This record gives sequence, C-alpha cells and structure tokens, in this order.
Amino acid sequence: MKKHSLIVATSLIAMFTACQEDVITPSVSESVITKTEIDYCETIPYESKSVLESFSADAEVLDYNLARKLTIAEFTGTGMDEELGWKGCKLNEAPVVIYGFDNKPKFYDFIVVDAENRTIGTITSYARRKSSTMIKSVTNGVKNYTGQLAKSNGSSLFMDWAGTEYVGVRGKSGDAPISAVDPETGEPAEYTTEITDEEIIEILKQELLPALVLNDYSAIPEEMLNDSLIDELEAIKNISVDALVDSLKNSLADNIENTEAFWADMEGLIEEVDSLSDEELIDESGKGLKIIRRIFSKVDRDITYIQRYNNRNYIVKNTSSLACGPWVCGFIYYIKYGVDKYKYFYDCASTVGEFGLANVGMRLMNQRAMTPAEMSWSMKKITNGTITIDPKLVFNDFSAYDQIHHYDSPAIRLCKSGNSLHWMLAFGTYQSGNYAWRNYYFVFRDNQTHGDYIDPTTKGDDYSQVDWWNPWLMVWD
Repeated sequence: MKKHSLIVATSLIAMFTACQEDVITPSVSESVITKTEIDYCETIPYESKSVLESFSADAEVLDYNLARKLTIAEFTGTGMDEELGWKGCKLNEAPVVIYGFDNKPKFYDFIVVDAENRTIGTITSYARRKSSTMIKSVTNGVKNYTGQLAKSNGSSLFMDWAGTEYVGVRGKSGDAPISAVDPETGEPAEYTTEITDEEIIEILKQELLPALVLNDYSAIPEEMLNDSLIDELEAIKNISVDALVDSLKNSLADNIENTEAFWADMEGLIEEVDSLSDEELIDESGKGLKIIRRIFSKVDRDITYIQRYNNRNYIVKNTSSLACGPWVCGFIYYIKYGVDKYKYFYDCASTVGEFGLANVGMRLMNQRAMTPAEMSWSMKKITNGTITIDPKLVFNDFSAYDQIHHYDSPAIRLCKSGNSLHWMLAFGTYQSGNYAWRNYYFVFRDNQTHGDYIDPTTKGDDYSQVDWWNPWLMVWD
C-alpha cells in the first residue's frame, strides 16, 4: 500500500468522530452534493481555451466541447431542464475546471444562463469517463469561486477522491500539483496523488471498515442487554471485514459495468451530437432530441418520497451542537413517536468496538461517533423492536432505492462531508437511465439540514447521487 494511502487511512477515524453540526463544511462531491454554499461571484474563473485544448490529446480527458454537448443532451433528454424551469437556457461555452491531483480535468462546471444572459445555475459534469452519467450535480446560482481562490492565493481548483475541495497551483499534467490547500483552513493537503479505485478499497479495508464491525459488546451498559439483543449482537459479530471488502469489490464492479454500458450508448450519440448546434440539439421537432430521448427515457423516473420524513419540526433542546449518528436515530424515533430521544442515542454512542478506545476523549470534546451496531441495539432497545436498523453495511444503491420506493422506509447513508465522515437519512429517491445502465438519486435530512426547507417533489439540487464506496443501513419503521 502506498504511503499516501496510509496517511488518508489514519485520518479517516478522526474524520468520523468529528461529524458535529458546528464543524461540518459542505462540499461538492458525489458524497455530498446537496446544500452547497452558493454566493454571488463577481469573477468566474473560466479556464482559458489554450489550457482546455492542451488536453485534447489525452485519451483520459473528455474534450470540453464534447462534454458540454453531452451534458446538454442528458439535461434535456431526461427532462431535467423542464423540471427545473430552465428550458431554453444555455450553458456557457468555456467551463470552470476542477482538477484531480494529477493536474488533469476531473470535473467541468458549466454556468447556466437564461435568455437575458443572467447566470442562474451551475451544472457540474464529469471530465472523464468515470460514471454512468455526464451530470454530477445541478445547483441554483454560482459558487463563490472568487472567495475560494482568494483565501489561498491559488489559481486552480482541485478535488480529491472523497470530494474534498482544494485550491492551489497546477503542475505538469500527470504530476502532482505544485501546491494544494484547504480554502477553509489554509492547511495544505496531506497527500496530493490521484488515488485509484483499488486504492480506495485498500484505504477503507485498513481503517474504516474495522471500526464499523462489532468485535465486542462488553462495554454496552448491562441494563440495556437482554437475550434477544444479545442474539442479534452475536449475529452482527459474524460480519467480517473481509465480507465487507467483497461487497465493496462487487459495488466497484457494478459501477464499472454500469459506466461501460452508459458510454457504449454515448458512443452512438457522440458523432450526432457533436455535429449539431445547441439550438438543433434541443429542437423539439429535430432528430437530435428524438435520438437523445430514446436513450434517456426508458425507465420510470417518477419521484418516490416518504411524506412523514419531510419534517422540519424535530428540535433538540439544550444542545449547542448535534452529532450526526445520534441525530439520525433521534429523528427516526421522533417521526414515529413524536418525542425527542437524542440524548438517549447520544449516550449510547461510542461505547463499543474500535471507537470505545477514544470514548473518554470524545466525551471531553463533545463529539460522539456512532457505529452501525450502536444504532441497531439502541433503537431496538428503546422501541422494543418496533423500529429496527439493520447493522449490515450494504454497498448497493438499488437496495436503498428499493427500500424507499417499495417498502416506504428510509435508509441511512455513511458519506463524506467536508473533512468528516457523516451519517445522513435518505427519504426520497428516483432513478434515470435505461435497461442497460441506471443512476439513482436521493434526498436527505441530517443534523445540518434539520430545519431547512427541502423540496422532495422536484428533481434538482436537493437530490444527489452516491459514491460507489458509500455504505447504507436499512431502516424498518
């Protein structure tokens, strides 16, 4: 395993223990696309044509003109333009580029303008053939690029494998950046090497997964144990790190297969799309849009959301900051019983497993990580089994989609938010794609957005995709 991977792995546990409401910094990533901070930006740092064209010979990078056309194709072909009220709007020809740590474009931010040339939104697209969609995220407004770059005197934007944004100075294509710092803290990136999918699995195997597996429940308060709970905990102990790694590998294989199927379809579009103007591409009577819709409109794209969880009334009193795991469990309990039990779940957190070693420190820091086993036994105990959280980690987005769409029950996701690992509750979903490839989108609530207005009825920036390495826990309420 490479040295930089060990550095990242060592920091993952610290990230997991820090997911408090008052320390989380939202970021634009597959992990967390929702609630990105949007401000007015006086200067948008569009990349120069000469720099964009310098990647034309790099087979790994999508030509920015082609990426823009395919983005328009997917945006209109899926009907998202109409759903957002952006029908007839245009994408700026030059994008803002977000680079990987190999100094190659990783994402393109295309600014959306209306008929009066006013900026109204941003579509972030993939700059490489790494996903079964062109569109990574859609947000209203434009990010404060000026503010980001000014905080570090950097000239370029970067993003690591887990979605954390940095600013700095690019180096030679294929090499590491000359510099990359966190725009919020000013701290330099701990590593500046682009990490492969296989290395991601190794990172998770070394540090994160062992911490999520129950090895011992002797630290659970005796008054909370009963025969039924002990039987369930014994079953949880049979879940091994190796089994989770196998699930991760299957998730990666599914992601690769899905991506290859998507790009097989796109290859049939590229010549057609590249030859059309924007107007011809979206012309209702033209052949371009008819071809596009044949590819993007073959599955049920209706939204399913659980109305009872579209609730902004859950308020935890006498608490200055909220830990994400106890908040998610408390919210689930509140929706069914109308009573706040955040303190109970908080007291149940970080008592067993790897996190037990840091329990005293986390109490002093007012931070409390919560493992899947802790979520499971604490919920079963307080509800007498009326609500259950399955502690088995599931690396499969369809399972979460199915949980919401067919079983009317939510799913809990572990993701990355800013510099922390973070629990969120998914309560709405929809899919896109065709019979060869699918994409799943989810709407969430968490300790950051508990009081925010979220519209689960409309596709847009409240819905997001999930990284292939993000695990799920299924809830039965």
